[in-house]
Amino acid sequence: MNQPAVKHIVIYLYYSLRDPLCQGLMLNYLKDLRSDQTVFHLITFEQEKFSMSPAEASLERDQLLSGFNIEWHPLAYSSGSFFLMKKLFSALKAIRLLKKIDGAHQVSLVCAMATPVGSYAFIASRLYHKKFCQFTFEPHAQIMMESGRISSAGLKYRIGHWLEMMIGKNAETVVCTTRHMVDNLQKLGAKGELFRLPTSVDEDKNRFSKAGRDRLRKELKIEDKAVLIYPGKFGGMYAESKAIEVMNAFLQNVPEAHVLIITDHEHGAIREWMRSANMPELRTTLLPVVPLAELPAYLSAADIGLVAYADFGARKYCSPVKVGEYLLCGLPYIVQRGTSEDDAYAEKENVGVVLEEFSSAGLHNAITSVRSLLNEDKSVLRARCRQVGEQYRGKKNALRLMKRIFDQA
Repeated sequence: MNQPAVKHIVIYLYYSLRDPLCQGLMLNYLKDLRSDQTVFHLITFEQEKFSMSPAEASLERDQLLSGFNIEWHPLAYSSGSFFLMKKLFSALKAIRLLKKIDGAHQVSLVCAMATPVGSYAFIASRLYHKKFCQFTFEPHAQIMMESGRISSAGLKYRIGHWLEMMIGKNAETVVCTTRHMVDNLQKLGAKGELFRLPTSVDEDKNRFSKAGRDRLRKELKIEDKAVLIYPGKFGGMYAESKAIEVMNAFLQNVPEAHVLIITDHEHGAIREWMRSANMPELRTTLLPVVPLAELPAYLSAADIGLVAYADFGARKYCSPVKVGEYLLCGLPYIVQRGTSEDDAYAEKENVGVVLEEFSSAGLHNAITSVRSLLNEDKSVLRARCRQVGEQYRGKKNALRLMKRIFDQA
């Protein structure tokens, strides 16, 4: 009896292999979707901060192929001066790589995760007449422009926005992270299949740990505190001093409160914002980024999480990973209205607090709701958050949809 033909699917990621966003999302999904009838060709853009020795890279490549039928194709990440020229060179390399893979294996489907690299992959798919699927579709150029990182008159925005709208309207499959983006593409006359899939995280790896909570609260000397945690970035699309302002308002309005910040942002700059806001350093713990496997213990040690986007309209199209991590670890969250669908879920499911404005006044005005969640029976609250997290942000949602898309390729 003839064996079914092996299917070859190419997936572009604008991350390094060891980036937590690769490890915790797409690579995690692909490992779970392993099949003898499918080879995934994973194209990554490797940054210096995630660099590996040749021996380490060779070991990663061998383990991915032998264990999961994933063939890894690393490319160099471009940044710095002559940005547009470097991006054009990166695009050409990415496009040529698809030609090489297709020549050897006859590719069934081309995919991309996130819209910056989706532009390269979409162009390649049109050149070589392949079906294209865009995962985590967000208007990245619009987000960058509205958050002040690029100008609406510049080439970065105009070219990027045009390409993203071309993807949204013409790709065979577009997977959006919010219903807002699905609605927008439908109004624009999208020709392909549209799906809604909020950023999904691993239910098994993200869960409450009593042992982790007890250990870290003792180590950090916060056993009797009401802890607000923010494991995230500052700057760009994320708030800077405004985030500190909200955290300080939490300290001022909640008795025996403490703030835990975990970030790779320059700690000196954060301390300067804290001093400007008169935020008490003794009631704040500032830590560097922790390994992804250890993050659930830190979330378990907290009592409420913070979502800290800058104040720009296109954040309604975003889907922050941390909300899934919060909920699956049994943690409610504070979020500004107009952020993803997270504001609607916070109110509808009583798993968070929605601020009408991201400021100290906004937190002060919502403090009754904050205190209500903090004072609720912890086991009841954790169970509710976990249940909502599984339904709204669980990895099983992503696996079901991706299997359907890959099976049809």
